[in-house]
Amino acid sequence: MALVKALLFSLAIGPFFGFPLADSYRDFAGNPIYGFDLSLRYQVNERFSMGLLTGAAFSSREDELGLPIIDGAEISNESYTQVVTGYQVPFQVTGTFYTLPGERFNPYLGVGLGGSYAGVAAKARDLPGNADVSEGDLTDSESDFLFAFSPYLGCDVEISRHVGVYLEARYNYLSSLKFERDVANPVRVGGAREAPTVTEKRDIEMFNVGGSLGVRFRF
Repeated sequence: MALVKALLFSLAIGPFFGFPLADSYRDFAGNPIYGFDLSLRYQVNERFSMGLLTGAAFSSREDELGLPIIDGAEISNESYTQVVTGYQVPFQVTGTFYTLPGERFNPYLGVGLGGSYAGVAAKARDLPGNADVSEGDLTDSESDFLFAFSPYLGCDVEISRHVGVYLEARYNYLSSLKFERDVANPVRVGGAREAPTVTEKRDIEMFNVGGSLGVRFRF
């Protein structure tokens, strides 16, 4: 009788959908968050695996910002659009505990620990023609590698010996990102003027909660 070789590795991929939990992110860089998860796990024993988690997640928001145009004694209230995009790329080591090994439905829980390359970019567009600033003056970006950890729980559903699906919920904690952007100051057309931009500083809390539904391959 031939022995059945144990399947020690699994590779999973699936879309990620989440929501930022902090107003400093949600009101600035958008809501919700879209992306994908990619994970590799090594089955240490039937109840525990170690692995790696990566992927990417993005969000975007458009705001109409005021742009007063001063021409002599006349003031016209114009506006421009600023598009703010947030992104996160995790790199974590994971540990997963399985509650029903060998069953078709196998719930699990675990935690990931590591970091995330995260950033925010703000880009201006649709400036009025008489503005004394350019889109480049109002375009800023900031990124950093932030500490991150992610507790999660989910369930594996076996379809065949080598293929299954999974459903997973995860909380993603990241340390805050310091961001500075330039916004339009009142602009004087034709004559002396104040500085055309002012700098706005903020700490962006990028932690979020979300879920993933995907396919897991075992080999």
